[in-house]
Amino acid sequence: MWEFHKFTHPTHLAALDLFRRAIEIAPHAADGHIWLSRTYTGVAVYGWADDPDAALRQAMAAGLRAVQLDDKNPYAHYAVAVSHIFVGLFDIAIRAAERTLSISPSFALGHIMSGVARLYAGQAQGAIEPLEHGLRLNPFDPQNFAWNLQLATAYYFAGQPGHGLDAAQRALDLRTHWSPALTIVALCALALRDQEKARSALAEMRASGDSGWDITRWLTKLKPQWAEHIDQVLGGLALS
Repeated sequence: MWEFHKFTHPTHLAALDLFRRAIEIAPHAADGHIWLSRTYTGVAVYGWADDPDAALRQAMAAGLRAVQLDDKNPYAHYAVAVSHIFVGLFDIAIRAAERTLSISPSFALGHIMSGVARLYAGQAQGAIEPLEHGLRLNPFDPQNFAWNLQLATAYYFAGQPGHGLDAAQRALDLRTHWSPALTIVALCALALRDQEKARSALAEMRASGDSGWDITRWLTKLKPQWAEHIDQVLGGLALS
């Protein structure tokens, strides 16, 4: 878990190896399968897998196995939710998130996954409240850079770029020079008619050489019209 929470390519690969070894030692304990699922999802989503689809299949299988082993563990249902979001199975993801909350109503990641699943299902406005709630419940989650990015994206596509800019900036405060957050900063700044800020964000993105998670790549798969919108808006800025 220590390696996982560093959120880098080599440490995620190290975590995969350790969780596989944990499962070999205790195959009927849910925790190893939960964390294997979470790590496979991270490897796929953050751009660290040679075959993201294969990694997500592994993540889904491990999450489902965790639920079979311990149906009362909210983290097991969370693993199912987050892995199914990124293959576009939003109904399953939403039901899994709701199951986490029926077990533990104050489980922050359950609220967050409820929001993320709704976001990628196209319900940007409906994603905001559960994301905000989850972030309030756990303001120090090591992955809050990603959850603030999802919130920023929801605010942007819900037509609230000011709030989106604030959330994207919080993501950058936690993970500096992060390309996905800079993308949303640029979009929100343009919507607020602040071309200087938008250009600065894009310049920082190019200078960082960040080869991690490309938000447009995932939106192309999950919400193609949003990805096309991002490309058009930022492409127009580059040409202006």
